[in-house]
Amino acid sequence: MIKVGRLVCAEQQLCLAHGINLAVCDVLYKKHNYLQDSPTSDDMDDNNDDDHLEDLDCSESEDVEFELVNKIVDVLTPIKLTVEAICRRDANLCTADAALNFLIKQLSSKTQHLPKIKTCLVDRIKQRRSDNLTGVLNYLQNPRKDEENQLLSELEWHNLFPVLTQALLRKQIKSIVKRLNSRDDTEEEERSESLTDVELRPETSQPQLTLKEKLQLEIDKSMKSPDPEIQIQNESGMTNSIRREMSLFENGGVRGYYLETAYKYLMSIPPTNVEPERAFSAAAYVGNKLRSRLGSQTLDALIFLRLYFQNSK
Repeated sequence: MIKVGRLVCAEQQLCLAHGINLAVCDVLYKKHNYLQDSPTSDDMDDNNDDDHLEDLDCSESEDVEFELVNKIVDVLTPIKLTVEAICRRDANLCTADAALNFLIKQLSSKTQHLPKIKTCLVDRIKQRRSDNLTGVLNYLQNPRKDEENQLLSELEWHNLFPVLTQALLRKQIKSIVKRLNSRDDTEEEERSESLTDVELRPETSQPQLTLKEKLQLEIDKSMKSPDPEIQIQNESGMTNSIRREMSLFENGGVRGYYLETAYKYLMSIPPTNVEPERAFSAAAYVGNKLRSRLGSQTLDALIFLRLYFQNSK
């Protein structure tokens, strides 16, 4: 999954929930020796120590096992809450970063029974977390966040939440804006080509509008607001504009055109792939064997209506 995700040219965030799941599996479901220090009945059966079994009371062994299970559940509780938080429909890279920060802080004092859980989580998150995209969004959300929310000393050694420099922030914002502007230019060229084709058609092929339709067309034109015309600057001009907007934004101003464009783009990136999985599950629920001949448009409309009525309750 990581290799395929890196090959995709789109700006994306690999699923953080899957990384947390793999970290828990690395600790609990793989053959490690994390729990052998505890005197459980299974360990005593493997040792085949008859003298020890005679001295140890069965009730005490069950109490020890029950206490160990409770402590493991206590460690896994913040992990469960964090996964639920980053899998919300309104989650974004900024809220996911806050949830992961909270998780690491909580696990700093609860790893005596699962000592490898925090290390595995850090490794899995570092494999998937997009430092550049998340760093830019955190800056655009609050440029003073790194000064106000000082991370724990334990977080500095593994560098899980790096702080981007001003030069790297400008580079990332510039890359996002150029990407979006190139897409807008392509759409504008396609639109102009389609309009040219329409103009080159003979007048007989164009439908004749009635007097009422012409009147409605003039009314629609009068109510249409002009689109903001932003001239695309050259490389140095865009860099200087982004630098000025960042300076104003850091001094208490609002986000300028370039910063707002990058902010809206980054807010649309989900931290997990749970939402597509929800769509696949809903499609499998609606398009079952009894409805196997439904078309794609009909299936899409049924899923849309299902979600609409679920949210309207």
